[in-house]
Amino acid sequence: MNTNKIYVINKDYLELPFSLEKSILLLFGVSSFDKFSSTQKDKISNSLSDLFSQTKKVDYSKIAKEYTLYYLPINMYKVWRPLMDLLEKNQIKEQCSILELGSGPGTTTFGVMEFYKYLAEDNPSIIFELKFELVEIEKAFLEVFKSIVNEYIKALPANLKVSFDLNEANFIDFVRMNTKKYDYIIESNLLNNNEKILDLNNIDFSTRLNGALNKNGSVIFIEPAGKDLSQTIKELKFEMVKNGFGVYSPCCCNKKDCKQFPLASVNISNMTFINNLYENTIVTRKSYKPMHYFEYVVFRNDDLKKNQPFNNVKLLNDLSKHIGEKINFKANILYFMQDDENYKVKVCDGSLEFNKEVWLTIPKKIIYGQAINPSMMGRGGTINIKNTKVVSNSNILCSLSTRISMER
Repeated sequence: MNTNKIYVINKDYLELPFSLEKSILLLFGVSSFDKFSSTQKDKISNSLSDLFSQTKKVDYSKIAKEYTLYYLPINMYKVWRPLMDLLEKNQIKEQCSILELGSGPGTTTFGVMEFYKYLAEDNPSIIFELKFELVEIEKAFLEVFKSIVNEYIKALPANLKVSFDLNEANFIDFVRMNTKKYDYIIESNLLNNNEKILDLNNIDFSTRLNGALNKNGSVIFIEPAGKDLSQTIKELKFEMVKNGFGVYSPCCCNKKDCKQFPLASVNISNMTFINNLYENTIVTRKSYKPMHYFEYVVFRNDDLKKNQPFNNVKLLNDLSKHIGEKINFKANILYFMQDDENYKVKVCDGSLEFNKEVWLTIPKKIIYGQAINPSMMGRGGTINIKNTKVVSNSNILCSLSTRISMER
């Protein structure tokens, strides 16, 4: 399958499709940003400020349109990260059924369709078919989805067929009563403390998901980055593994008590729609964050993994035994940051104990102009290091003699 456009778009050109932009603006009765009245701008700004505060449970029924205006463009491309992980092992199905839990205005559904749109354009001889089932408790969100989806699907290539089944229901009740099976089950921005979910039983939920998944299917959890926000899916990992799921990506570790997830990001700095929100003072620059960070995990009901387990024999967990020594290792990239002088990479080889961290420092001066690509960092990529020095039980330092290679 040809995948050229997916990689080019993901790297350089994440934009909201024009057909979707047009439909979202029409929710407010305007055809362009300069048509918003001052009263509309104030109302939207006040509604979004409540969302940004995250101090109380939000009544989405009253601000579904405002939520869609800001959060759909920001969040829709997050699902591309786990989908690209599946693409690495040719696990993207040409005809498939997809369950989105807590769909909101269909954010992830649009992200999946956009992903398949480029696959369809790159592979005109293949017929792609997506059958979506959306579950959302807020009727206002489902109404928004129905309002904006029709214009969007008109612009899809002829070899991409889509259909939708909408369910106004609590996602927990739906999963308990469901008898259907799906190729993909996806949730995004649902299983976190901001949503104030009180009756989620991790054991029952993971068991139900397993029963609802077709053979060689995938369950995808996506949540905002942050210790508290991603806590639920980290706790769920224990029960998912216990109930027969394997962790496919971004790490391949099946340790039930492991809570180290790589940090992923979407660069929205060049997204015209979002920039227009700021330029037209609908959203203040105070809330502007060009990099949108999140955590995700892909579970499978088979033994397939994106990367094979490392053969470091618990090396990173036992660094205290090797202080001052030169070592070789291969590990997952959990987090990446840089300053003027160094790249700092948080790594894990599957051996680390609960809450332990190991950081790799790579001085920029040793790279000889071959810059490390941040787009390969923090999304389950792997880094292979040879001849590097252990500084402490949590720090490793590269030098001129260190050899570094990375894989997506």
